[in-house]
Amino acid sequence: MRFMIIVKASELSEAGPFPADQGLVAGYTVIDVRTEDDALKWALRMPVPSGCKSTIEIRKLEEKAEPLSKPGIQAMEADLQNHLHMLRRL
Repeated sequence: MRFMIIVKASELSEAGPFPADQGLVAGYTVIDVRTEDDALKWALRMPVPSGCKSTIEIRKLEEKAEPLSKPGIQAMEADLQNHLHMLRRL
């Protein structure tokens, strides 16, 4: 099972272009573990920023990604390869 552990920190001041309730991503990591309990154990070891309120979020990532074998994607990839080849000639 694959999980992403995200550490978020809330801002100390209200100034800035971002809303204060959004929080800032202070760090993240992707882990492969056998169980959700193992992911929780890893999350508890994550360092958290000092001097502000922080949260740790655990997200399970999808196991299988959709293969890139669709004809439209293959055509776009071929066009990009041709374009890169032309640019290298310049």
